[in-house]
Amino acid sequence: MYEPFDETAAGVVLAVDPGDSIQRVAQRLQTPYETVRQTVKQLEDGEFLRYNDGLFVTDECVREAVRDLLASSAAVNPPSIEEAYVLPQFGDWPFAFARIDAVYVWTQGGYQVGRDPDDYPLFLAIREQDVEAWQGFFERFGLTHGVRATAAGRTR
Repeated sequence: MYEPFDETAAGVVLAVDPGDSIQRVAQRLQTPYETVRQTVKQLEDGEFLRYNDGLFVTDECVREAVRDLLASSAAVNPPSIEEAYVLPQFGDWPFAFARIDAVYVWTQGGYQVGRDPDDYPLFLAIREQDVEAWQGFFERFGLTHGVRATAAGRTR
């Protein structure tokens, strides 16, 4: 039967790596543990997730459908700056926040240099072989400034 997906449910489905704990998903989404726990319970009841020594998405088609829905939604309502920090969690490739964004994430928003909201690059370190994949991923969400090379690796 149809189960409504809210923003948290969509985020949980996209953020789960096989075997993750609820705590790890909550950290990844920057969402309170209890909120994620309740959402996981609803998703388990709807058979979208299962917990067996960690969380698992029951059908990858659901994950792709949620990703497509969010990408379509971004065409109408682009991601906010706060959402942009969570968005990389939904990619399928490893990354780390880099430069000023590493400090911003590490301090949980406690360190922020005055940045222009209309020109707000997000700095990620990614593997060279994943550059094109990340470009395609960000383009799906209307973030078209591209992936640029830096001396320390690759950043967005």
